[in-house]
Amino acid sequence: GRLDLAAAGITLDKGSRAWRSLLRLVQAAEVQALTNQMRSFPDVPLSDLVLSAGYVTESEMKSLQLAEMLLSQGKINMGQFCVAMYDERMTGVKMAESLQVRGWLETQVSQYRKD
Repeated sequence: GRLDLAAAGITLDKGSRAWRSLLRLVQAAEVQALTNQMRSFPDVPLSDLVLSAGYVTESEMKSLQLAEMLLSQGKINMGQFCVAMYDERMTGVKMAESLQVRGWLETQVSQYRKD
């Protein structure tokens, strides 16, 4: 089935850092086509248009969402994000794992207790 991004709470706003990063992953003609689709279907979430066109995979879309949060919190910078997304696209290593392996993102382990 098709991933329902809106139901999952995943958004990709046109002005976000992740949106600008997405533009680096696709070619100029694809950006123009996506812009036209946005005009033709203003009620369809951008993330759905991007996925349905095949510009990114579902995994890459989730990474873009995570990146938006990490960038806005100042936990990573744009250069680190670009390298990690390149790793994901070229090798299949998830963006978060690439950031952690490179030492750019700390792994936090939550402590759980049984009540």
